[in-house]
Order: sequence, then structure tokens, then C-alpha cells
Amino acid sequence: MKAPLTALLAVLVTASFCRAADTVPEALAKRLGTLAGADAKDCGIVLRDSDRREAIACATGATASGKPWRLAEQLEAADSSIWQGGARDSQGKFRVVFYEADLSGAPASGPTISVLLCRDIVFTVKGGDAMECQPIPGGP
Repeated sequence: MKAPLTALLAVLVTASFCRAADTVPEALAKRLGTLAGADAKDCGIVLRDSDRREAIACATGATASGKPWRLAEQLEAADSSIWQGGARDSQGKFRVVFYEADLSGAPASGPTISVLLCRDIVFTVKGGDAMECQPIPGGP
């Protein structure tokens, strides 16, 4: 169990073409790995202003096949590191994870991570965020 999670972190965190600020934060990578499960398809990292079609095709294809998946998207931010992640587990539950860390130099209290359980995740190819959590009727 530990080896697949370590492999996931290595893939998500060490993208040689990215600047250090453009790598998936370890806390987000761990949370996505835990939520999706060790056998989940890694649908990749979508950096700010990058083409997200391949990652979306991966996630929608995995969903159509009933397979678990995970992906992370970097969001636009001035003084923060903001990321959004999506995951589908082997039971078909969808979750969106939000990550934010202050980079302005202010005293840090650590990153904020929140997780939403979703009925479905709707993807957008252009503009805005790639993932939108569809709320569960009657949920919080």
C-alpha cells in the first residue's frame, strides 16, 4: 500500500518541466491519493493556463469505464498557491479537493484543504475552473 502512494507522490510532485511553485503540493497529492485509492488512474496535472483536454478525457473515460481516477489543477492566484483536485473512488464516489497556501510571506498557519463530496463532477475545457462539483440533493 505504501509503495503505490509513494509512486503517486513522485509522479505528481516531480514534474521536471514545472517551476517549484508549479508542482502539486504534497498535502494535496496525498489527499487525492487517499480519496481515489491506490489503483486509481492518474489523470495528471493541469498547470495554470494549460490545455486541460487530455486530463478531462482521462477522467471522463475512467468514469465511463467505472474506474477510479484523480487529477489536479493549478488555479490563478496572486499571493497564494491555489489548487483544485478531483477524485473518483472505486465505489463511484466523486470528490473535489481545494488547496490554498499563502505565499505572501505573512505568518503561515499552514495550508487549507477542504473536500466536497459530489453527485458528479462536470468538466469545462476552456475558461474558469476545470471541475465543478455537482451537489448531492439534500446534502450540506
